[in-house]
Amino acid sequence: MPVMTLRFLVPSAFALLTVAWAGPAFAQSPLSEGNARLELADFEGAVAAFDRIEAADSGLTRAQLVELYSLRSSAHLALGDDSAMEADIRRLAALDPDHEFGPATRPEVRQAYERFQGAAGPPLSVVAAPHEEPGAVRIDADVRGDSVDLTRSVRVRARVGDGEWLVGDRSLMLPATEGSRVQYLVEAVGPGGAVLAAEGTESAPRSYEVTGAIAAGPRQDGHLDADDGDDGGSNAIIWIAVIGGIAAAALIAVMVGVAVSGSNDSTNPDVPMIFP
Repeated sequence: MPVMTLRFLVPSAFALLTVAWAGPAFAQSPLSEGNARLELADFEGAVAAFDRIEAADSGLTRAQLVELYSLRSSAHLALGDDSAMEADIRRLAALDPDHEFGPATRPEVRQAYERFQGAAGPPLSVVAAPHEEPGAVRIDADVRGDSVDLTRSVRVRARVGDGEWLVGDRSLMLPATEGSRVQYLVEAVGPGGAVLAAEGTESAPRSYEVTGAIAAGPRQDGHLDADDGDDGGSNAIIWIAVIGGIAAAALIAVMVGVAVSGSNDSTNPDVPMIFP
């Protein structure tokens, strides 16, 4: 085989082996493209790659979202976009108030992080509360401490007993009867599909047992509805009393009218009658 051919084939084979080995590694992280462009000083390409990952449901973990904001803030700074850099650092401080930067991080990024670190407020969390409805249970979820509006949706998952998991956004209603066991979990989902906070997991969900205390239907005052049969007797007594009162008032009015009429007849003299 000619020497020139060997000199061409050997580097090409080495390059193919390198790509084949690196391919799975790049596929393991959604941030690989942006990170690679950042290392090549392609800052605009890095920002574009990170933007795509952030906007899509990329299956990011919370740690990967933290890394995205850390890396993209450096790319913004390299492009001279201080406002965008600070916006990413503010998000980073809210997600990870104890973040540790790498040794190559520029001082401007560190200083911005220190400014926002103390102003991040309470950590982002999500809470869930079950509420009983007539013949059902409603799971409501709420996000707290989201000072930088990272939450894109609040996923509520629940099931009755060992039944199928149902999914809702911020609220979910499930048919349930007294004694049923409802399992549920809630997740605050952020950019890139990352779960920012959760209450319960599928392997260890929260649990609630239906008491059936309001199975007949609630009213705002906490009592049962009038048509539930429990207070029908008292309602009948009330109606009898009302009707009796009306009848008594009518009888008194008639008697007073008769008495007044009789009094008028006795005080007026009869008109004399003249006969021829």
